[in-house]
Amino acid sequence: ELHRIEMEYAQASRNTENYLTNPVNVYRLMKRLTNDWTIYEERVQTDEAAKTFLRQMAEYRETLSFPSEEDFKASAAALARLQETYHLDTEQIAGGFLNGVKYGTSMTWQDCFVLGKQLFHLEEYNHTKMWLKESMQRLYREPYYKDPHTFEYVEDVAKNLLSL
Repeated sequence: ELHRIEMEYAQASRNTENYLTNPVNVYRLMKRLTNDWTIYEERVQTDEAAKTFLRQMAEYRETLSFPSEEDFKASAAALARLQETYHLDTEQIAGGFLNGVKYGTSMTWQDCFVLGKQLFHLEEYNHTKMWLKESMQRLYREPYYKDPHTFEYVEDVAKNLLSL
C-alpha cells in the first residue's frame, strides 16, 4: 500500500494541476486523507517513531487545511454525478479512464468499496451496487485476497450487496 501511495505522490508532484483536475484522483486523495488516515493511525500506535510522526501530523492538521468528512462525501457524490451524466462505465472509471482516455491511476478494490459504502449512505443505490461489484472484481484479481483481514472486508462487501 505504501509503495502505491509513493508512486501516486510522484505522479502528482510532476503535474499537480493536472492530477487534481481528475475526479478519480481527487476522490482517492480525499479517501487517503480522511478514511484511510484513521486506519494508518491505528496500525502504528505501538511504534514510538510512528507516534512521534502522528503527533507531528496532528500539528499539521491544525495549521493546514485538510479535507473534511463533508469534502470527502462531496467528492463521492461528484464522481457519481459524472458517471450518471456522461454514462461512464464503472470499470473504466475505476481504471483511471474517463471517456476512453487514461487520466489517472487505477482505483484499488478498497477505493471502490469505500465509494460504494459512501454512495449507499447518500442513497445512490444503483451506483452503490455497481461500485461494490467492481470492488469484488478487483479484490479477486489481487494476490493477497485470501488474507484474513481481506476476508473481513469481503464479508462486509457481501453483506452490503445482499442488502441491495
